Amino acid sequence: MDVSSSGTRHAATEQVYTTPTAPAVVGVVADPAGQGYWTVAIDGEVSAYGGAVSAGSLPEIPEGGPIVSVAATPTGRGYWLVGSDGGVFTFGDATFHGSLGNTALNGPIVGIAATPTGRGYWLVGSDGGVFTFGDATFHGSLGSHPQQYAVTAIAATNTGRGYWVADDSGFTVGFGDAKTWP
Repeated sequence: MDVSSSGTRHAATEQVYTTPTAPAVVGVVADPAGQGYWTVAIDGEVSAYGGAVSAGSLPEIPEGGPIVSVAATPTGRGYWLVGSDGGVFTFGDATFHGSLGNTALNGPIVGIAATPTGRGYWLVGSDGGVFTFGDATFHGSLGSHPQQYAVTAIAATNTGRGYWVADDSGFTVGFGDAKTWP
């Protein structure tokens, strides 16, 4: 993990004290058992809290770009990390179902959501494009609609028959069985 430092000058002694600055946390996901959660930093470092168990981390920022999101497996014994280039990294019992690494995209990938079975996932790009892998099914996207704001997240319904896509203004659209409230 690459850790930079920030300095604070002590007024009386003029001595500079440095404290490590950890990489920015870009994602958090609950342990499905409800006993804790994981956070993921931009460099792929995963931290487990409460009863969540760590299944590993990336050793450094991937070549394709920083990590942007995390999704847990239904068992709570693994998770997927996704990079801005669409590269998907698996840990624990998370299985690989494909990725967009080395694919030309209209915008960077910003989120991942797992299917309830754990046998697939959706990726969403900042332009609103939704990409499906494994048993994830396509229910629509904002990719063909011009966006005033960048899309920032995706969340699956409990049934796996839909998902919500949100932008950085808070505007959220449901697809499939995902209901959208005004």
